[in-house]
Amino acid sequence: MKVLIVFFTLIIFLSCSENKSNNNPLLFELRIAESEANPNLIEMIMDKTDLKFYVHDSVFIKNKDIKSTDVFDWETHPKVMVILTDEGRKKFTVFTQQNIGKNAAILLDNKLVSAPRINAEIPEGKLIIIGHFSHEEALRIAEGILP
Repeated sequence: MKVLIVFFTLIIFLSCSENKSNNNPLLFELRIAESEANPNLIEMIMDKTDLKFYVHDSVFIKNKDIKSTDVFDWETHPKVMVILTDEGRKKFTVFTQQNIGKNAAILLDNKLVSAPRINAEIPEGKLIIIGHFSHEEALRIAEGILP
């Protein structure tokens, strides 16, 4: 009887978390960030840090370009893997190819959460969101950015 109660509780918990993410989608945007101030760029402080970047208006990848997500690296620091659609993969390949040496600005609900340096063209259509996330925040991001 105890096993049945635990199993039932787990189902209710999972259902509630699924409903919560569907009610609160997150706006995902991939842009370019600069480290030098420019009056044409938006000054942003990376979430949970004091790092300052200057972000371009142009959005290259959005929620509609996301095919699936997953959270990994639970033991050390949770990260969100984003798999792009075929169209998103093509856009991401061009984005990384044309912006080697610059920073990619990853925004969630208009907050800068990560700004990794682009070191090479990335043709696989996968990106990883690395930030200062708890396990719960990483799950919320993974579920919330799906279209």
